Amino acid sequence: MERMAVLFRSNSGAKPNPVKGFSTALAMFLPLLVLTMHGQRAFGVQVMTGALLTSFGDVGTSYRTQAWSLGMTAVGGALMTALGRLIGGLWWEEIVAIFLVVFISGLLSVYGRAAAVMGVLLTIPFVISLAKRSGPATALPAAGGFLLGGAILMLLALLFAWLQSHRSTPRNDVRPNRSQPPRTTLPAHLTLTSPLLRFSLLRAVGAAIAAGSGWTVGGLPFYWAALTVIICTQQDQKVSLMMALQNVIATFLGALLAAVVIAGVQNALVVGLIVVAITFLAFTVKDLNYLLHLFFFTVLLLLLISIGTSGQSLAVWRVVTILIGVWIVLVITFLCHRKMPPTFDPTYVQGVVKPFLYSSIYQGERPLLPMIDLSLSKEAAMPAHLVGMLYDNWELNMEEEGLTVFIQGYQKRGPHNERKRIYYSAVTPDLYGPMYSDKIKRFLDSLFDKQNEGKPLMHQYYQRYFDLYWDLHLGVTGDDIPPEVRLIGQSFVAVVSFRYPILQVVHDNYMRVRQLRQLLKDWIDQRVQELIDGHVPNPEKTLVYYWIKNGALGENFRRKDMVFECFHNFLAFSQWGNTLYNMMTRLQATNEDPAVRSWFEKTMKSAPDETDYSAFSRLDRFVMELFRTISPNRGSTSVLPAQEHAFGTGFTGPSTIITPHLETSRDPLHWNNPNDFDPDRYKQAPTSEQNDETRCKQVGLAQCPFSREAFGVKDGRQALITNSAFGAVYARVDDQTYPVCDDAGYAPFGFGYRRCAGEFLTIGFFKDLLRKVWSEKITFTRLNIDPAELVAVGPATVVPDNIGFKRAQ
Repeated sequence: MERMAVLFRSNSGAKPNPVKGFSTALAMFLPLLVLTMHGQRAFGVQVMTGALLTSFGDVGTSYRTQAWSLGMTAVGGALMTALGRLIGGLWWEEIVAIFLVVFISGLLSVYGRAAAVMGVLLTIPFVISLAKRSGPATALPAAGGFLLGGAILMLLALLFAWLQSHRSTPRNDVRPNRSQPPRTTLPAHLTLTSPLLRFSLLRAVGAAIAAGSGWTVGGLPFYWAALTVIICTQQDQKVSLMMALQNVIATFLGALLAAVVIAGVQNALVVGLIVVAITFLAFTVKDLNYLLHLFFFTVLLLLLISIGTSGQSLAVWRVVTILIGVWIVLVITFLCHRKMPPTFDPTYVQGVVKPFLYSSIYQGERPLLPMIDLSLSKEAAMPAHLVGMLYDNWELNMEEEGLTVFIQGYQKRGPHNERKRIYYSAVTPDLYGPMYSDKIKRFLDSLFDKQNEGKPLMHQYYQRYFDLYWDLHLGVTGDDIPPEVRLIGQSFVAVVSFRYPILQVVHDNYMRVRQLRQLLKDWIDQRVQELIDGHVPNPEKTLVYYWIKNGALGENFRRKDMVFECFHNFLAFSQWGNTLYNMMTRLQATNEDPAVRSWFEKTMKSAPDETDYSAFSRLDRFVMELFRTISPNRGSTSVLPAQEHAFGTGFTGPSTIITPHLETSRDPLHWNNPNDFDPDRYKQAPTSEQNDETRCKQVGLAQCPFSREAFGVKDGRQALITNSAFGAVYARVDDQTYPVCDDAGYAPFGFGYRRCAGEFLTIGFFKDLLRKVWSEKITFTRLNIDPAELVAVGPATVVPDNIGFKRAQ
């Protein structure tokens, strides 16, 4: 069901645009009405067609981009219309012409995304013009009508955009500040091994076959199948499949509705009014939802044809031709992606792609208690295709190369989860204020510096992020961090964010991580030695300092494990970027979440540090509720050892099981109002301190699942680290206890002994961030950027960098 829901999902951040719907309908039908009244109905139809097809060129958000794309579509569409009328003749000539034009348009992606989109847009009027078969004599009038319609559409679109901008806040048009990858030349792609050449050839052949299918049945608008191939066949396999399925669903539903209207409405005026309304709806939702737009567009197209043919319905033929086109798209997609790109390293295919294709991820149950049973093991619990990014020989080697607590089974962590407690000793809540807060506040001051106002914020975040990351871990910042160390961090985050190993971006970054990993490990090891030798100023303000002191370089936190944890935390800390983006989305001025905004103002206006006699302050509770509803971490990953298997008992195989976080946090079994944003839910929620033996008996257990024996730190503090009866680690420092919300309904940081050790550090970061946002009257705004840079922010998450900030005047 979740995969099917993707087909109907609206574009993130997009809104209905009634201005675009109105301007498009006006540009199409006002000239048609005027010209028809003057006896020029045929020319009016050409003008309407030009306006309709030019409207698809409205892909920009800035005035310059909007004017350029609409102007190019209008002028280019007129020329391609004329060319189609001049060529139209013998059927084989038309098929050859379609093949050549589609093939050339496919190669235009060499010159960037804008050129590729324009190539598709200009191919469409060419194919439609060929289908008319009106002869060379009609070339000039057809081109003139198209150009006039396109010009009218462009002028109205720009006029309404200008009027709209003067009625609202000024547009903040910026161009993303990023380096563009060097583009290869066209000749470099004209080789038999070129994926682009293969894609362009297959799409051109598919379009030609689709066009040829029209002649087998004779006379009907064959170009629908060809246009389906041209539009839906994309270099991205997922996008191709998505668009093909959306076309099938939207066409079937739209044709059904159109057939009902054609059969049931006989009054021409009423049909005309319906057509205008459908046009308005189709282009109002164009940017919001592709499937919904295509549904309305199908109805519009069939009604227009019905008016022009005195009530004839082509609904069935529309469905048939779209199905033919989609079938060809599926074949092309299979042929394009049946082999790995020739740029892929063979060892990468064997060590990454193959395990990925052989493995599965299963979603496990939603826990009723805040714990995960030990039968769901943490030992080597990670996606099989990521092993080569962490280990040299594409296979686990934890004994020799080190490990992280996040991939070690409970039974191997030392007595009473000792490795987890050593890790946790570096991030206990008492350390945040005196040891880490100043570093984080300096980072936030730099991030929200006045010179960054109005700029894409995630770009600014990642320009500074690795300074903060290494300062927290090792006390190193600025030029003391080698460029290669910054680069491997960026590449690591890119791999886990883009995720799919068959993508070129994942391959390139994965191999870069392997190339630079030993350099990174050597550099970290040197910094660890400097901490051991006392050569780092203020060593107590680093995470590694506490691992050294409390692990004593013993078997449950070896030196090589410290190096590994510093490396692996690229994954753990990546949640900060994901959460920052989602938090800004909920608080942004133009599209905020009213409940989140209301609670934020209420919290900050009324003593945010007040606890109301609960375990958590008001600001704690607000941030906790943000994490419960955002849930940046998908879930807790486990493996399940086999009871019977050809490879022996205990074999886990390459697949993993996810104990879900968001689904558990929103389970109505845990909350009366699971879908509401309500920070006060944590006033009465059970804590790790309260979940003791008595609590276990209350829920029907004969004894506590986990021992509560305390671990005493060795770093000079009077601190004990223990856990709840369900395994969640927490600290007692001096006379103060720092519990966590130990309820299964609060799942963003995991469950029980598997709970994220860095929870309090993360909560502290976002508390400081929100204090700054409030005290400096910072507001988040969506920027008009076309296109917005895609930023890798965390596991399976890539977001458009289109949110900035400003301060209230």
